[in-house]
Amino acid sequence: MGKRATQINTDIKDRIADVREAWETSQNPLVYTVSGIVDNLTGETEEGLAITEIRRFDPQFNKEDWAAEVLETLVPTVLRAHLQGDSKALKPFLKVHRWKCKSVFQMNSF
Repeated sequence: MGKRATQINTDIKDRIADVREAWETSQNPLVYTVSGIVDNLTGETEEGLAITEIRRFDPQFNKEDWAAEVLETLVPTVLRAHLQGDSKALKPFLKVHRWKCKSVFQMNSF
């Protein structure tokens, strides 16, 4: 009985593997659609992947605390500087190539 049960178990595993391979390599549009839906329901979002990466470097990272800090400090500072045309206050928040482009546009303005 033990050998027979082992053989049945092996046969079932082989058939499951065959079905899985057929599903994954299928060219059927219905299979693509269903696979996409399943991936969307079970897959991790880009935000989730980003937070996972951040937590690798900072295990104490909390998205809600970070968002609150951005809203309370960063957004008002950048917005105020932009509205007042304060380039010196904006410079730390701009990437180098954007800052250079901004400077070129200001120098060439008529």
